[in-house]
Amino acid sequence: MSDHHEGFPLGESLETEPGVFVERRCFLKSAALALGAVQLPGVARVRAGGNGTFIGANGAPGPFVILHWKMNPGSQIGRHAHSYGNVVTLGLHGAARVEDFEVIGKRDYDDSETFQVRRTLSQWLTPGGINLVNLERNYIHGFQAGPNGARGLDITTRILPRRATPNLELGAPSKDHPEVFSARWAASS
Repeated sequence: MSDHHEGFPLGESLETEPGVFVERRCFLKSAALALGAVQLPGVARVRAGGNGTFIGANGAPGPFVILHWKMNPGSQIGRHAHSYGNVVTLGLHGAARVEDFEVIGKRDYDDSETFQVRRTLSQWLTPGGINLVNLERNYIHGFQAGPNGARGLDITTRILPRRATPNLELGAPSKDHPEVFSARWAASS
């Protein structure tokens, strides 16, 4: 998930892609929602309001960001690179197809030419499942919600200086290697 949610007030929503909304949320509320979703003993279940799709971020300026996200059935979060931090994505409800990629050869987020990427992982993220993205492995990912939608939690550490999120446009697969695709960077967010 990209960080283009920064810069608008707490509680405000912004549609980032069709059917996917970002909402700045209080860290404590996001943590309570996540804890309620996993139903730990002695912790009351908390439900998010409304039927909209959202990504709620804590407002902390520190070295990490926590996103609580919800996707409507069939909605997508486009393929994007994490260029400044590692991410742990936890599935809480429903299912989403997550695909991870890596650049083959030298990685340059400012390159305007076509290059090749390798799909390193394709998984259904379900309740209790995890997806790991780090600066050296699986650092590009995208999501497609299943028929019942999906909800999860992202924990992102900021290791390098923040930069615009590079979005990946995937081209045709290689005839010899079905997990290798032509690609290029699209406009950053």
